[in-house]
Amino acid sequence: ENSYRIHNENFMNAVYEYEANAIPEKSIYRIPVVVHVLYTTPSQNLSDARIKSQIDVLNEDYRKLNIDRTSVPSSFQPLHADCEIEFYLASKKPDGSNFNGINRVSTNVTLFDIQSENMKSTANGGVNSWNTNKYLNIWVCNIDGAPLGYAFPPSNIGTSNYGVVVDYRYFGRGFGTASPYNKGRTLTHEVGHCFGLEHIWGDDDGACFGSDNIGDTPNQADATAGSPSFPQLDACTQNGSGIMFMNYMDYSNDAALLMFTNGQKARMRSVLNQASFNQLVNGSIPSVGIDEVLSNNFFSIYPNPAKDNLIITCNNDLQTNTSVVLLDLSGKVLLHELFEKNSLKHTLNISSITSGVYLLKINNTFKKVVIE
Repeated sequence: ENSYRIHNENFMNAVYEYEANAIPEKSIYRIPVVVHVLYTTPSQNLSDARIKSQIDVLNEDYRKLNIDRTSVPSSFQPLHADCEIEFYLASKKPDGSNFNGINRVSTNVTLFDIQSENMKSTANGGVNSWNTNKYLNIWVCNIDGAPLGYAFPPSNIGTSNYGVVVDYRYFGRGFGTASPYNKGRTLTHEVGHCFGLEHIWGDDDGACFGSDNIGDTPNQADATAGSPSFPQLDACTQNGSGIMFMNYMDYSNDAALLMFTNGQKARMRSVLNQASFNQLVNGSIPSVGIDEVLSNNFFSIYPNPAKDNLIITCNNDLQTNTSVVLLDLSGKVLLHELFEKNSLKHTLNISSITSGVYLLKINNTFKKVVIE
């Protein structure tokens, strides 16, 4: 336990140091997701549509696209952040075979205990995690007891337990999910923990000395329940706009949860900038079925990151016209042009492409491209 605490402290100290010195950058982090559905009854075997609704919620909440964002009180609206983090169901299994991102597992275990974590063990009726450096693992199952879900902090990345567990009754938006947690915000909250966020009240049991270590969230005594009216004051924040009960890292009902702050955005992106997250935030090349040849010097690209134009230089004479293809991390072709034979340079106009991480392909050689 002591070694784990030290490891976690060292990880977060590196995050804090990065955050303190970070230069603001514009890029979209895209996270490949595998959803492990563990079921004993048909109602627990959630439909593809319900699972995709949950991914939609993640993308809306983390990109400030949630339709209820207009309900954020005016005093907190300047703090409401587009975290520039997106999620997609992985299109390849670890062995490279095609996949829809949903791993369904029939089990004889009727209740999964969070202490033993047997939902994460194939030998105990669950399913082993897939490489947690390359997939964000989400287990959906029937949890023993009252928890809606739980997650591990980012220092656990690479270990078999890293990821999120959500009770099947609270996974997805609509489709019979259990009110008042029927808008998919349980997963939004738990993924926040995976990316370094703490509960907004600081877990200090009603005192005012605890903190979530985020500068722009008001000090808060305890968790919020229900759907409060604005403003709400407490012993720690006794005036002004009160506590931020609509923050995704509180315990309000789903309908009342509306926002992450700029400070929370900075914290999560600082976590995702740590070296241990490199494969995950860059869209794990094996998980989308593309082999990247990092040592191949067939062509060079600059600048990288790029904004309007990408300059491609070929290090050998091309004997034929050669395809230049820009793909997103799911393998979708976004641009397709010809690098003319006997030419040493090609300019690719990328001004129409949204910011993020992409792949450039020439002659079955791939390189990563960051577009600002």
